[in-house]
Amino acid sequence: MLKFLKIGVSTLVLSTFVVAPVVMVVTADHAYAKNDGNNGNGGGNGGGKSSSSDRGNGGGNGMSASARDNAGQGGKSLGQGIKGDVASLGRSLKAGIGGIFGEPAKGNSATRRATETGVRATGTGSRRVSRAPTEEAPVTSVRPPEQVASRLKGPMHPSNLGKLNGALNSSPRAKEAHIANGNYGIGAGPVGLAAALAVADYDLDRALASRDAIVAAEDTLALAEAFDLVANRPTEAEIADAQDVLADPEATDEAKALAQEVLDYPDTSAAEAVIDGQEQPTEAELAAAREVIDAGVTTGPDYDTAALSVLEIEDAILSGTGSELTGEEAGALLDAIRASNPDPETVGAALERQAARGTGIGGEVEPEDELVPDETEAPVVIIVDDAEAPAPDEASDEDTVAGL
Repeated sequence: MLKFLKIGVSTLVLSTFVVAPVVMVVTADHAYAKNDGNNGNGGGNGGGKSSSSDRGNGGGNGMSASARDNAGQGGKSLGQGIKGDVASLGRSLKAGIGGIFGEPAKGNSATRRATETGVRATGTGSRRVSRAPTEEAPVTSVRPPEQVASRLKGPMHPSNLGKLNGALNSSPRAKEAHIANGNYGIGAGPVGLAAALAVADYDLDRALASRDAIVAAEDTLALAEAFDLVANRPTEAEIADAQDVLADPEATDEAKALAQEVLDYPDTSAAEAVIDGQEQPTEAELAAAREVIDAGVTTGPDYDTAALSVLEIEDAILSGTGSELTGEEAGALLDAIRASNPDPETVGAALERQAARGTGIGGEVEPEDELVPDETEAPVVIIVDDAEAPAPDEASDEDTVAGL
């Protein structure tokens, strides 16, 4: 029923749009022809004059040549106009009828393909997709560009080291000279600060070695005592005899005291665990261990003091940097300075030269090492002007010496 109604409405609309233009075209054509293209009545009696009487009025109802020309041109223009109107009307009717029957109009192929693409992409037919490419304006970031990692200045860069460039780049010989002269320590300049670190490390190494040697010597003596304790423990028979002595009422007090010592002998379980798998130290090893312990107690450097000195020197070095350093960066800087310092043997030799010269830390001269005049120096001669000096009297050599 609905389809039939659509067909009826379409027929009515078609008849309306077709009949009216046809009537207009026919009427316009008739009027156009009657008026002869605006020149229909021109030239009615023109050109009738002639020498003979039978042709006098011959062209009375005809058209002139210009009129025929204009009529032809007018008809041609009218035909082209009507043709264009009919074509436009046909396209409009076709589009209208196609819309009524649900048939899509055949338009431009590019537009149709773009429309179909939009329908497939969005699921609706109300949007039309343009095929023209769109260009986006370039976006300029206001943030400054990031620096390349290779151009970044690390903590070891000279611009970040400041005065520590001298501590890092000075030669080991220069630091050795500072140590020998006693010109090192906090406040002695970058080279003297690096030399102070070398001395502090040297003292800490000695203290650590001395402590390790003392610990090893103590372990040797403890092992020897464990062997002696296990070797001297009483046997089962000795323990039984001691018990009998204590039970005898006639035993003397001295015998009872000895018997009690046997029964009071310490437990050897811990000593047995210590000597398990170990060799008993020899007499030479015991003597060397006692010597190490005696030397360490009297002359060995104190480990805690040496460790504290190293920490103070390291803090003084790190405080001279121009930037904040992480733990890893601080360790790398200190390692680099230590790598440029003289070796422990050289530091020890420089300290011996310092001690031989009697110079303390800071290059100060000890009182007993003050400069002594050289006996080979020439005596000082005082020249006196003859004009101002009185004439010398005759005197003995002793008077002359006394006058001087």
